[in-house]
Amino acid sequence: MKKLIYAVLLVVGIMFVQAPQGIAAEQPAPKEKAGKRMEKKGEMREHRGEMMEKKGERREKRGEMMEKKGEMMQEKAEKMREAGHEKAAEKMEKKGEIMERRGERMQKQGDMMEKKGERMQRQGDRMQKKGDRMQKK
Repeated sequence: MKKLIYAVLLVVGIMFVQAPQGIAAEQPAPKEKAGKRMEKKGEMREHRGEMMEKKGERREKRGEMMEKKGEMMQEKAEKMREAGHEKAAEKMEKKGEIMERRGERMQKQGDMMEKKGERMQRQGDRMQKKGDRMQKK
């Protein structure tokens, strides 16, 4: 009788010990969850990088346009000077120079934004790959 009770208790004990292992096997491993998060984060960063790059391109174009406009103003000022409007020509020339400098600055900013966007895209790509590797483990 003692042996029977002992055997039943042993079997029940083994069942309780094994049950949690089965449930744990069904749940995704913490690394897998972290991998999915990392992959998603990488996708988001890559997308933000693309947007930043586009924004940089637009700013660069706007800078070029502004620079051209500044040059045109300076040419116009030169014509005004020839016509005898000295004071107005001075004013317009200053405005033209300011606009040209602003255009150059915008071009630089645009270029830097493009580079930053490319870096973000590469970083996002690396994060996605890391997330994939984490999920596979």
